[in-house]
Amino acid sequence: MRAGAERLIDLPLAVPTAISGLGESALLIVTAAFLAGWFWVSRQHAMALGWLLAVGGCAASMFLVKLGFLTCGHLILAAGIRSPSGHTAMAEVFYGAAAITLNSALAAHARSRLVGLALAAAVVVAVSLSRLMVHAHSAPEVVTGLAVGAVWLVGFVRLKRKVPVIAIPRAVLILGLVVVYGGFLAVVESGTHITAEGLLSHIALVLQQSAHVCTPD
Repeated sequence: MRAGAERLIDLPLAVPTAISGLGESALLIVTAAFLAGWFWVSRQHAMALGWLLAVGGCAASMFLVKLGFLTCGHLILAAGIRSPSGHTAMAEVFYGAAAITLNSALAAHARSRLVGLALAAAVVVAVSLSRLMVHAHSAPEVVTGLAVGAVWLVGFVRLKRKVPVIAIPRAVLILGLVVVYGGFLAVVESGTHITAEGLLSHIALVLQQSAHVCTPD
C-alpha cells in the first residue's frame, strides 16, 4: 500500500520530468551534429555550418554563462540566478531551427509554416515550464536560458535567409526523428541525465579559491 502511495505521489512529477528530456543537451547536440553532417555531405555547406554554429554556439555559451554565474553570481544583481537553464536554451535553438529548416525544405504554405512554428514554440514552452515544475531552476534562470537560446536562433534565422530553398529526403527526416525521440525515450526510461553541473561547480570553486576570481581582496 505504501509503495502504491509513493508511486501516486511521484506521478505528477513524471510528466514534467519526461518533457524535460526533450531539452536534454546531449541528445540535441548529437541530433544537430547528424543533421549538419548530412547537410555537409549533400553539399549544403551553409546549412551545415548554420546548425553547428547555432546549436554548438548555444551549448558553449550556456557553459560559459553557467560558469560565470556559479563563480560570480553573488556579485550580480540578478536575484534567483545561480545556474541558468540549459534545457530551455537548447530546446529553443534546436526546435526553432528545426521548424525553420523544415518549412524551407517542404516548401510549406503560410498556414503550414505557422503550424510548424507553433509546435516548436509549444515544445519550448513545455520544456521551460517543466524545469520549473521539477524545481530544477528558478523563473529567472529559465528566462536567462531563453534569452541565450534566442540570440543563437536569431543568428540562425539571419543565415537561413541567405540560403536557397533546401531539400531533405524523407529517409533523412525519419532517421532524424528516430535519433531524437529514440534518444528521448532512452533518457526517460533510464532516468539518466547527462549534466556538466558538477564540473562547472568544481571549476568555479577552483577559480574562486586558487585564482581569487570574484572573491574579496
